[in-house]
Amino acid sequence: MTVIASLSSLYTEITRLLDGEDPTVSDLSTASLDRLVTVAQRRIYRDVRSRWNEKSFTSVTVTNNLAPKPTDYASASIVHFGRQALKPVAEEVIRDYWASTGTGECYFADAGANFTFWPAIADGTALQGRYFAILPDLTDANFASNALMANADDLFVYAALVESAAFFGARQDMPMWEAKYQSIVDALNNQRMRGAYSAGRMQRRSVSIAGHG
Repeated sequence: MTVIASLSSLYTEITRLLDGEDPTVSDLSTASLDRLVTVAQRRIYRDVRSRWNEKSFTSVTVTNNLAPKPTDYASASIVHFGRQALKPVAEEVIRDYWASTGTGECYFADAGANFTFWPAIADGTALQGRYFAILPDLTDANFASNALMANADDLFVYAALVESAAFFGARQDMPMWEAKYQSIVDALNNQRMRGAYSAGRMQRRSVSIAGHG
């Protein structure tokens, strides 16, 4: 695959694989490619948990035991308040037990557009840690600054090919494209996990709250 250094070269590569080796004779419109790549990016940020779309929480504080998620939030990487990492649980667990006595922050849960915690956290406490972000849609202006594109441009190509069935119909190449896309996602996600294990940061623990397991 050729090096993809611009939005137009991304479109050219997608067109070449969808519509033949000579993209100049393709009838795929720029508007169709715009929509296709937008849909592909939605899938990418649902699936990918890599260092290239990982960001730190900034200026996020607790009010009434809730902390707002960043607008570009996809999922949590690590959440803490300066000490031990909080462990994720379902919101129902926290609603059942958060009023119980506890000595230190231990758990967090998704609560709509917010996080909630057990034991309850004091108002004004700054949330720390990192999360996986939905990066801005690719444009000519931001293309070079998208770290995920810079390090895994084939991810965007194969995501677009997989999602093309909804636009142009299924192709016999679709299983191969899906397998290639998934292998890239797995490699990116596993690369981050291997780094965490090698740094001694990963531990597997069962979740229980104040004896309620």
